[in-house]
Amino acid sequence: PAGFAQNGGEAFPPDLEGYLSAGTSAVYNLDFKSAEEQLARAVQIRPDHPAAYFFQLMLIWYRLTYDCLLNRNPPMEKKLLDQAERTIDISKTYIEKSGHPEVGYLYLGGALGAKGWFHVTRNQWVRAYLSGKKGYSNMLKVVELDPEVYDAYLGIGMFEYYAATLGPTLKALASFSIRGDRERALRHLRFAEFKSRFVRLEAAYFQWNAANDEQRYDDAERKAAALTHSFPDSPLFLWCRIKTAFDQKKWDVVMQECER
Repeated sequence: PAGFAQNGGEAFPPDLEGYLSAGTSAVYNLDFKSAEEQLARAVQIRPDHPAAYFFQLMLIWYRLTYDCLLNRNPPMEKKLLDQAERTIDISKTYIEKSGHPEVGYLYLGGALGAKGWFHVTRNQWVRAYLSGKKGYSNMLKVVELDPEVYDAYLGIGMFEYYAATLGPTLKALASFSIRGDRERALRHLRFAEFKSRFVRLEAAYFQWNAANDEQRYDDAERKAAALTHSFPDSPLFLWCRIKTAFDQKKWDVVMQECER
């Protein structure tokens, strides 16, 4: 049904939505134990549905990123890739058997995109492109089946942004099929930020990161402020404000926010 991304429906079933929402909030507050418990309960309730498996994948991604990304953690990296494959398998089965292929494509595309994002952090451009391109193609299938599944636009925007801005190998590969378009990517990301059901903060966070990398500090400050307004107790989103101030050498702001 049109609009299910906003109203629950099959993408975020009512019996799962409370657990998915609680798990997501716990992740943003870096309360990983609580997030694990909430998402494990969602898997128990609907073991056939790909949503909770994908949210578990995102939990592992955040845990890896903010616990040990710079120091590397091979066991956790393997856990992330294994969870991505598990989500892919569940999503493919859902596409075939559920009668709601758009839901399966949404989470299949998300899992492939997560793999691509992981490879980007390792400067593994060929792997990043191949996983990202597959994820991008599946997200396009989602919006072809139902253009009101606004959560899919996050994956579309992320891939187009990466293809336009990251790495000579990635850009060379993209030139053979999908040309990244930075401006279109940012439009898709803004669309996801204001229209999606579950990825609004993810879209805002990605845009903060992009603005900071591009030294568009006014935009970065606005996105960081929006994130901290949504989750004032999140050390993750407060760190976004600190990072932007640090890059601008606003040392008084840095010291004040670091104390917070």
